[in-house]
Amino acid sequence: YIVLLIVPVVQFCIFYIGINVNSILLAFKEYDTLNGSYTWVEFKNFSQIFYNFGLDDTIWSALKNSIFIYFLSLLLSTIPATIFSYYMYKKRLGSTLFRIVLFLPSILPSIILIVMYKQFVDIALPGYVQEFLGKDMIGFYANPETQFQSIIFFNMWMGFGSSILLYTGAMSKIDPSVTEAAQLDGVTPLQEYLHIVLPSIYGTLSTFIITGVAEIFINQANLFSFNGVSTITKNYTIGYMLFIKINSPDSSLADYPYASAMGVLCTLVAVPITYLVKLGLDKLGPKEE
Repeated sequence: YIVLLIVPVVQFCIFYIGINVNSILLAFKEYDTLNGSYTWVEFKNFSQIFYNFGLDDTIWSALKNSIFIYFLSLLLSTIPATIFSYYMYKKRLGSTLFRIVLFLPSILPSIILIVMYKQFVDIALPGYVQEFLGKDMIGFYANPETQFQSIIFFNMWMGFGSSILLYTGAMSKIDPSVTEAAQLDGVTPLQEYLHIVLPSIYGTLSTFIITGVAEIFINQANLFSFNGVSTITKNYTIGYMLFIKINSPDSSLADYPYASAMGVLCTLVAVPITYLVKLGLDKLGPKEE
């Protein structure tokens, strides 16, 4: 048993504990290009971040986009997703077709879907508009004014199917005798959805909300898959900004401390908010008798 566990334990110590500890320490260091080594500079990187907050609009734009994407995802992954899941759970007309269409993004690699999506919104859709309406149209992704909205739509479509996959799985565990007894008492579909289904899947629903809060600052919204390192700065998210900070062709070892300090600050903000949301959801959730 010990021999079986030693590999994952060592991997966890090296690739999780070791990497994260090193990242935290890097936040307090600076790369010396002359000596080719890191030197201790205490809170200099954090001071630089707060200084940039007052000068660099990119950080504020990235923060705004990250929060906006979270709340939009939250909106779509709660009410609409649970309603669609309930529809398929009841096996209504077309539920099998909806299941295939909505689960498709979860089956195919995202890069394939992104290529297909860009071809559709930039070539196929303008072609249809020209053919049937006789009007010229710039593709939604090709147009800088609508590019971010088209990327958000893709992300919402990708996440919608995953949400439904988990919700329908949770609904399938509801004891049939409960819904049968409610139907004998004359419960309406709306009452069944509100008073039986939602309380039964509350654990899954709250998990989506909590993990979404924890991922606000690491969500790239597939920007790198869409644009590589050439995304327009106004479309940045915090996760994408940190990623290209150390992965763009112009990046160097000198960029790691700043990115580490930004990651530490994001963690200090996200952790208490995540726990507060969890406590709030635990209090609002159905009480076990």
